Amino acid sequence: MERLPRSIILVRHGRTALNAQGRMRGHADVPLDEVGIEEARRAAASLSGIAAASLRTSPLARARQTAAAVGRAVGLEAVVDDRLEDLDHGDWEGVSPEEASRSHPRPWAAFRSFPLDARPPGGESLAELERRLRELLIGDLAGEEEPAILVTHELPIRLLLARLAGSGNASFWEPRLPTGAVVRLDRGGDRWSQRWIVPAGG
Repeated sequence: MERLPRSIILVRHGRTALNAQGRMRGHADVPLDEVGIEEARRAAASLSGIAAASLRTSPLARARQTAAAVGRAVGLEAVVDDRLEDLDHGDWEGVSPEEASRSHPRPWAAFRSFPLDARPPGGESLAELERRLRELLIGDLAGEEEPAILVTHELPIRLLLARLAGSGNASFWEPRLPTGAVVRLDRGGDRWSQRWIVPAGG
């Protein structure tokens, strides 16, 4: 059996201008806006005092800014890990869902209906994203007893919830996952439970 960490805390970065405009971010390296800075502070405050084994962040500015706030709250310096980077959205980067559905109707429909098997045109597939996240979990984080805090993006978090908490394609898009959300996954044997620290939609 693969060795996995016992507990993972997933933090979605705070809001950016592209989030506020309803546009897909991907590898666009945009910073937090004023609301995002406050969301990062709220996420950090929710984790204050937690004894974490490690703190890792996506290399993108919005995640690094959020991780800096979290690091101050938990007494850890964030380690940048490229494997936590957002999905490469390819031709959809910086566009709205409505624009993507008009320009690429079939790929967009597949992405919404079967995201775990889909690939944005010119971008990265969810399967490729899963491979890099899996490498992190069974590699660097394998066997950690204290929580590993991962500051990352919407799609990496949704993918981990789908694979570890077992939601799959059918409910991939169901959990509300606002910017600044914090969710904890705890492993008991082969099963994972989830608990929202900063509640979905909160």
